[in-house]
Amino acid sequence: SPQDVFKESVSGGDVRLLGRWGESQAANMLRKKGYRLLAAGYRCRFGEIDLIACDKNYICFVDGDDFIEPNHLSVLFELIKKYDANIAVGGIYNCYENYRVPQCKKSIEFRCDGEEALKKMLEGVEISGSPCCKLIRREFVENRYFIVGKTYEDAFYLPELLLAADNIAVTTEPLYNYWHRTNSTTTVPFDKRSMDVIEAYEYTMNLVLERKLDLTDVALFRVFWSYFVVLDRILLVENYRNIPQYRQIVAFLKKNWLNILKCGYFQKSRRIAAVALKINVKLYCLLSVLKAKRDEINR
Repeated sequence: SPQDVFKESVSGGDVRLLGRWGESQAANMLRKKGYRLLAAGYRCRFGEIDLIACDKNYICFVDGDDFIEPNHLSVLFELIKKYDANIAVGGIYNCYENYRVPQCKKSIEFRCDGEEALKKMLEGVEISGSPCCKLIRREFVENRYFIVGKTYEDAFYLPELLLAADNIAVTTEPLYNYWHRTNSTTTVPFDKRSMDVIEAYEYTMNLVLERKLDLTDVALFRVFWSYFVVLDRILLVENYRNIPQYRQIVAFLKKNWLNILKCGYFQKSRRIAAVALKINVKLYCLLSVLKAKRDEINR
């Protein structure tokens, strides 16, 4: 029973079991209110409660850490009606401890097909890589599940969803506040789950190649980007050279330094960092520290 799971989790200190108990209670409440439970994903986030529920025809994801703007659903629903779209996408604010910034600096509205939507998601400006701030027709979510046990499950989930929906309406007006926690599973120093981000974007790259989509350049950019994400987390560990994946990550980035330098999707600072890494890791670390200080000053 949920009560037994709760007792076991408290005594054993297992956050996953505690999340399972909490999710069970929330699921029971939703069923009593008349909602239909489509999926339960507590295993994805190692204790966080992740439920997908609906009462009618549309699905909207909201993470427990985040909050929405008052006009969030009304704007997205009007987009669905205006373009007869299968998915409506809104813009987001990236929220940090003392400030927030819109992901896209200009407010625009447009309709696109699935391939164009995937391109914009991989670019990471006009469409975010999170399922949040998207209003989705229920039939495109049913029988489509997040991969269990992955910290970057969104990156596995969204590409095929966007390609299947195909008719997508977008506004870059920020409607969703996406909270970047300093102690989340995707921002803490390296552990074995850190490699999930590479797996996710290599999965997307393979999807692009298999379906012969004209997205090879932007998909490859995300693969390179994912290796930098892992490297930066490895370098947060005191004895980072002892981490088995360290040499693999550095070797890959050094091998592709010229491709990264030529990649127009990267910011200038990242291309310079690739050159620095080609010279040596210490120079790369120095540039990373200087960039972090400059970003803090410019906030």
